[in-house]
Amino acid sequence: MWEAYIEGWRKYFNISGRTSRRDYWFFTVMAVLVFILTYYADFFLGTLIPSPTTVTGQVEEPFGIINSIYLIAILIPNLTITIRRLHDIGKSAVWLVLLLIPFFGLLLFIYYMCKGSDKNNRYGPNPNNEEVVFEHCQ
Repeated sequence: MWEAYIEGWRKYFNISGRTSRRDYWFFTVMAVLVFILTYYADFFLGTLIPSPTTVTGQVEEPFGIINSIYLIAILIPNLTITIRRLHDIGKSAVWLVLLLIPFFGLLLFIYYMCKGSDKNNRYGPNPNNEEVVFEHCQ
């Protein structure tokens, strides 16, 4: 799991080629775990910054300095690994516009992220040693 996360960072600007389901989902899970850890690090270090009061007078959740830096840093690797994952199923990066469609677009996007491909396609050979991790998604 950790190797997939590190590999996602190594391919920071690389949008060519393909990423397996296993590597995509391991990267995503690790990114969420690190996000949670950075939030708690901000909490324990006292670096949470309270959000301004909203129009309704309710105070929003505070954000942290470490957490915000991490979110900015992970943006490009998350985007590139998602593009490579779309390549694995034979789709181009244009399919990211699915995320702009409320609810249905997100469901379809998650379906595509779970879909596997055993064949070579125009984006390259099948990623090495693809394991069936999310078999129920097929």
